[in-house]
Amino acid sequence: MKDMLRCSRCPYRLFAETQEEHEAWHLTQDHCISDWCETVLTHQHLKDNQWIQAGYCHTCAFWQQQAAADEDTDRAFINPETWNHYRAGISTGHGGTTNMRGSYGRQYTIELFDQEGEPLGRTLETDDLWHQGEIPTQWLPLFANVPRGTPKEKR
Repeated sequence: MKDMLRCSRCPYRLFAETQEEHEAWHLTQDHCISDWCETVLTHQHLKDNQWIQAGYCHTCAFWQQQAAADEDTDRAFINPETWNHYRAGISTGHGGTTNMRGSYGRQYTIELFDQEGEPLGRTLETDDLWHQGEIPTQWLPLFANVPRGTPKEKR
């Protein structure tokens, strides 16, 4: 019986009896076009996603989308201590009619800084803070112009 080990390069269980045979299978598959990513493409059916259609895997497409969205908003920021990416929704105030808010609707204040740590003179206040996750090191250059800030929960 074949071992149910997962491949170290893709999200699949081994499709062959040995890792070497599975590696040979990899050579027959389409892979993410990112220089550092070896992920086998599995989401080509998502026809409405321009990044996946361009040849990126789901993870790389996600970070491409985040960087593109940041160009159209002044409400995105990166926590410089953790490299976590956030986007602040427009604050509705407690008792608002929004059914779903990021961070459970808790209120946050974020003072924004540039990449050198100099204050930008802007502060975001929100009860709709969305966390996209830690930006992979390879994608950090795409976020060079995104302000830095650390969310502080209002008590």
